[in-house]
Amino acid sequence: MPIASVVLISLISGAPLDAAVSTTRGGEVRLRSLWGKPCVLFYEDREGASLNQGLKKALFSKGKQERKLDAVKVVAVANLKAFAWYPARTFAEAAIVSAEQKAGIPLYADWTGALLAAPWSLPSSGSTVVVLDPRGAEVWRGTGDLSEADQAKVLSAVESLLASASNP
Repeated sequence: MPIASVVLISLISGAPLDAAVSTTRGGEVRLRSLWGKPCVLFYEDREGASLNQGLKKALFSKGKQERKLDAVKVVAVANLKAFAWYPARTFAEAAIVSAEQKAGIPLYADWTGALLAAPWSLPSSGSTVVVLDPRGAEVWRGTGDLSEADQAKVLSAVESLLASASNP
């Protein structure tokens, strides 16, 4: 079981982050176009996709329970840089389309490793969770199989962002 690492970042630090990723339909989207509300971004490779299922379920459950599913943006980005060659890309595209249908939210593909480079500098393997404020600035980051305590920190960071958005 991978050990989770966590980086806590000040709510007032950091510029809005951005990168170009691909949609499952082959188009390109800038991540900055998704900002505007608190966001939880999952950046995962094939092996890391199952690591933080508990957090994903908790986010959905809490959002549904508090009727705030639309108040927080969940962005799922698959690190597919290792599969950006023919014929592997064809199989990876089919897998991500299937995963998107199963998840019920858009899944984006990072074919170029854009989120591996600065300013993101995310790890190339596993699962990384990034909480961003409505401007797209990083608030919290954890990598690996997040503990229950770290999952609680994600939920708390999101709640804080929602509270500050409703009380400017």
